[in-house]
Amino acid sequence: MRTLLVVSAATLLGACATSDAPRVPATPTHDAAPPFHEEPSLVGLLDEAHVSGAFVYAPLGKWRTEMAGSNRASCMERRSPASTFKVPHALFALDRGVITPATTFPGVDVPAFPAWRETLDLKGALAASSVPWFQQVATNLGVAGEQELVDSFDYGDRQIGADLTHFWLGSTGAALHIAPAEQVRFLDRPMAKDLPLRHPESADALLALLPEERVSGRVVRGKTGWAVSDDGRTRAAWYIGIVLPDGEKPGPLQQGTAFALVLDAPKRADQQIPTMDQRKPLAFALLKRAGRL
Repeated sequence: MRTLLVVSAATLLGACATSDAPRVPATPTHDAAPPFHEEPSLVGLLDEAHVSGAFVYAPLGKWRTEMAGSNRASCMERRSPASTFKVPHALFALDRGVITPATTFPGVDVPAFPAWRETLDLKGALAASSVPWFQQVATNLGVAGEQELVDSFDYGDRQIGADLTHFWLGSTGAALHIAPAEQVRFLDRPMAKDLPLRHPESADALLALLPEERVSGRVVRGKTGWAVSDDGRTRAAWYIGIVLPDGEKPGPLQQGTAFALVLDAPKRADQQIPTMDQRKPLAFALLKRAGRL
């Protein structure tokens, strides 16, 4: 029998999240707050784009010693992960055998998102950022599975609350938050085989399925996320990912970079409301300025 998954209208608006709650300051108990180098040129580029937010990067395998980015306080500030949570969600479900790359779930008719009507496999669900597809994954994992996910991956504040199918989305019942610096730490760990995976090859399998861009002779594999308020105003617009040399087989660490960009609601009158289309070009510009692209 097919499980009926309820997605709120506000959740669908951003294909990710709805929240007016304040962001949660990061208070990591692990080593997710390593030595951090603030780069004024990155702060300047965000200012030039008239946006408020944070950008963090680290060479793969070196987040403990070479993490750098824009304003440190904002890079350590937690927000709802929105659809960037699909990355750990898919990785854990793959590793535990709950899904495979070929797993499909029936489409859901959501007029605002026609791609969600299709019967999607994992790669298609990631490309379409299908909320209902991953809500089905959450249902299959169950409360115990989701709590094991955030605990074993030491993901953000590790809170799943009482709403199994919305806790990462920012809507009513949401609980989970993560900082940009913690996103970079998480992205680095499966590449470095530093996660408690039963099947380490799951990480390589997932990396190959993530949406891909080719920029300046490099491959960028990543995931967006968008948290919005009830009135449709952007609260957190994410783009996280990994940069590798073009043509390189997923897995090796050399010359790679993990990064996380989040654009927030404006804090000053001269700042813009971040748009969906701003994230990738701005992330690429920041990576180029940092000498990582």
